[in-house]
Amino acid sequence: MTRPGIREFALLFLLALMWGSSFTFIKIGVHAYSPLVVAAGRLAVAALVLWAFASIRKSDLPKGRRAWWSTFFVALLGNSVPFFLISYGETEIDAGLAAILMSVVPLTTVALAHFVTNDELSTGKALGVVLGTIGVIVLVGPETLTGLGGQLVFQLAVLIAAVCYAISSLVARNLRDQPRVGSAAVILTFAAVMLAPFALFVDQPWNMGWDADGALSILYLGIFPTGIAMFLI
Repeated sequence: MTRPGIREFALLFLLALMWGSSFTFIKIGVHAYSPLVVAAGRLAVAALVLWAFASIRKSDLPKGRRAWWSTFFVALLGNSVPFFLISYGETEIDAGLAAILMSVVPLTTVALAHFVTNDELSTGKALGVVLGTIGVIVLVGPETLTGLGGQLVFQLAVLIAAVCYAISSLVARNLRDQPRVGSAAVILTFAAVMLAPFALFVDQPWNMGWDADGALSILYLGIFPTGIAMFLI
C-alpha cells in the first residue's frame, strides 16, 4: 500500500473544509427556503456538476444490476434522506451542534462494519474515531453542547442522518470496482429525482420569496460540498 503524500493530505484538508462549511450554508439556506427545497436544489446542482465531470472524463456508467441497485440505495441513504434531515434539523438547531451530531458517523460506520462485514472493531479504530469526535467538539466549541437535549426532534433528525450516512458508506463498498465519476453522477441524479417531486408539489418553491443569500447558499452546497466533493472522494 502506498503511503499518502502531500497531495492526499491536501485533498483531505480541502474535503474537510468543504464538508465543514456545509453546515453554515445549510443554516443560511433554510432561513430563506424550506428544507426540501434546499436539499433538492443542492442535489440538482450537484448532479449537473458530476455529469459535467463525467463528460469531461468520458466516464462509463455503473455496470450490472447489483451496481445499479447500490447506486439507488446510496442515493437514498447517503444523499436524499440525510440531506433533507440535516436541513430540517438546522431549521431549529445551530450549525455547530449539527456538525457535532454528525461527527458520530465514523464511529457508527466502524461499529456497523464490525457486525455486517468482515472488518474487525479494533481498539485503534475505536480510539481514532472517538478522538476525532472530541476534536470536532473542540474545534466547534464545547459550549455548543449546552444545546443538547432541547429541540429533541430536530437533533434526532440529524442523528438519523448520521446513521443513514454510515449505512450508505457500507453499501457503497459494492461500487469499488465501478466507474467512480459515472457512478457518482448516477447517485446524485437518483437522489435529486427522489426529492424533486416533494419539493415541487409539497412546498411549491415558486410561491416562496426570492432570497439571494439563500439561493447562493444552495448553489454553493451543490457545487462544492456535494458535487466537487463527490468527484474528489
